Amino acid sequence: MLLVEMHRPRSNASGFTLIETVVALSLLGVALLLTLSLIFQEPRTLRRLGAHQQAYRALEVTLEAVRAGMTVPPGHHQVDLGALYQPEEEVAQHLEVWTETQQTSGSGLYSLVLSARYEVDGKRYHRHLETLLWAPP
Repeated sequence: MLLVEMHRPRSNASGFTLIETVVALSLLGVALLLTLSLIFQEPRTLRRLGAHQQAYRALEVTLEAVRAGMTVPPGHHQVDLGALYQPEEEVAQHLEVWTETQQTSGSGLYSLVLSARYEVDGKRYHRHLETLLWAPP
């Protein structure tokens, strides 16, 4: 009688099972996809932030011009930005600044609302700045 010795796998064998490897690779794939989506989204985010900054700069320049003596008629009017503000690079397409002025009391105090409307990647944005101004009656 011939004894054939059967080899059994050792219980303390080192290495990974197939299931552990598949789970690790799938987790790695999900992490890679999330990272790639952030990388591809970054240029759009930078354009949008640059346009927001450009719009706020246009509002700031307009407000400083009003404080320096630029006349703003009562009501709702568009500001000619060509004389006030020329950005180095036009990130915000179709940038418009509008003013809305109304007298709040008889003491020469006026409410001024500056609004910037612009477009980035086909999406419209609107930012506004509200302040009070005093002008002698």
